[in-house]
Amino acid sequence: MKRTIVFLFCVFGLFSCIERQYEGDERYVVQGTFVKDGKPLQHELVVIDAYDINSNVDTSEKPLDNNLNDPTYRYTVVNETYTDEHGAFKVSFPGGYYKYVIKLDKYSKFILNGKFVRATRVIDLGTTDIAKKE
Repeated sequence: MKRTIVFLFCVFGLFSCIERQYEGDERYVVQGTFVKDGKPLQHELVVIDAYDINSNVDTSEKPLDNNLNDPTYRYTVVNETYTDEHGAFKVSFPGGYYKYVIKLDKYSKFILNGKFVRATRVIDLGTTDIAKKE
């Protein structure tokens, strides 16, 4: 009887956990270079955020103008890194059913919809001048 109670407690405990759902065999790698007015942004924090798949994050190729710090957006930081002395960075994170956004200072851009992209993939953003709003 004691084993049954412990077993049921463990099973219910596992199913009651609220976690982000990621696929263990899928990873994304994002790389690129950030510059401002042609000069490399050195040692700047680059953050990858995962937003709820149903959020209103703009999925166009343009830099995001909407306020992603609005509390109505639910997101989680999935990884972060710093740019090197040339402004280059490379960061990886697990795949999942989320909208992924890259952020640096006040610049943010949608990079991937995990609902439609289901594979290990390298995303090369090239050189991005954050001073220019495209």
